[in-house]
Amino acid sequence: CSPQVAINADAAPALCEGGVAKVTWTVSDLCETFDVSATWTLTPLPEIVITLPEVSDLCNDDFPIEKTASYTGCVPGTLTVGPTNIRDREDGCAQLADYVFTTPVDVCGNFDTKTLTVVREFDKYTNCETAFAKLENENARCFDNDGFSRWGWTNNITEEGTYYLPLYAGAAQCDTSKGAHVGQVIVTYSGGMVNVEYDLSAGYVMTEAHVYIGCGKYPMKKDKATVAPGQFNFNLGSLDHVYNYSLSNVEVDGPFWIIAHAVTCEEICRCSISEDNGKEFVADSVISCETVNQTDSPKAEFKAYPVPFDDKLNVP
Repeated sequence: CSPQVAINADAAPALCEGGVAKVTWTVSDLCETFDVSATWTLTPLPEIVITLPEVSDLCNDDFPIEKTASYTGCVPGTLTVGPTNIRDREDGCAQLADYVFTTPVDVCGNFDTKTLTVVREFDKYTNCETAFAKLENENARCFDNDGFSRWGWTNNITEEGTYYLPLYAGAAQCDTSKGAHVGQVIVTYSGGMVNVEYDLSAGYVMTEAHVYIGCGKYPMKKDKATVAPGQFNFNLGSLDHVYNYSLSNVEVDGPFWIIAHAVTCEEICRCSISEDNGKEFVADSVISCETVNQTDSPKAEFKAYPVPFDDKLNVP
């Protein structure tokens, strides 16, 4: 029958782009003519896409030494890189670092690159100072009036009520103009019970607090008056940069003296949350003025000679 075959084929698709090609064979002989077709599909290479790892902002922690990302493609895989381009944030309260991931290039020249920026925030405090609370009336007495070489105030509470004592930091010689008003101490005296609350102003935090409550002006150590905060009868301890803290449940049977001490700092940056903030120190203490025997001022010590003496007394 003398068959003849003719071929008609589409152009082959580009290797990296993929596509479809159709080939048709036309068969003819002395009796008939017919076509036979086939289709070929060339699938392009799979897209290369990086999936970045999840990350949360850091607080007071160093940048991770490395981070790992995954990627797709003909040969999927992972990429592990370290931090680069470490720089300060404009507000000075954080650093930023880039983790740059770049995949290998496939046979068609495809690749992917992505950058993960991690933020590392931190706490920053400055100008930490000793602070004392002061009654705004004549019942506040500066330590140096009683011969101490330290500044601060002991305050006489004579009647029940609520008292708001400004808290001053760095007020040398009890001169409030030399210090900073960093908050207030609220003293509530009601029903024979005393509560003391520290409330710091915005921008300030507290790292220590000591309270003296007694019938004399000052606490006593070995029969001598002292203004050392470590000798106060209520030590609220080391505090984690708190904004407020309180002392409660101190029973007092009459007028009393109170010294409220703190160490305060200016807060420049803050990312952490203090577990101490807003807590209450429950003292469950009783102060009875009938049993307290304290002097109101530092104890004077001197020697006199000769002993006995007649009309002359020598005091060195």
